[in-house]
Amino acid sequence: MTKAKELVTYDKAELERQLSELRRELVALKFQAATGQLSNSARVSFVKKEIARILTVLRESELGIAHIPPKPTGKIKYVKQAEPTKDKKQKKSKVQARSEESNEDSSSFDKMNNESDDDNQISVKEGESLDE
Repeated sequence: MTKAKELVTYDKAELERQLSELRRELVALKFQAATGQLSNSARVSFVKKEIARILTVLRESELGIAHIPPKPTGKIKYVKQAEPTKDKKQKKSKVQARSEESNEDSSSFDKMNNESDDDNQISVKEGESLDE
């Protein structure tokens, strides 16, 4: 397997020669597959990928794109986050405000339910039935 780093070092004529070779091999492999003589079916996929690598390197050279990315310098830059201002600290977040509102709503709802429960109570004396 030829890596892209190796392919970059070859000149255009060498890459085209390899491309031609690989294309011939791919045709032969497809013929073997059609006749049932193919012993290694993974080779077809491998050859296709090699062809794609070579075509990519050729196209990048046409466009003038750098082939190999620069090596990292090993230095990591840390970006310091800005501290929030006092105004932001004092403001309630939306979640806090909603939770407080929901607590108020639920307590008023509970009060209404308790009041309505008192109104709906029926007193039943011993021996009386609820069926009316």
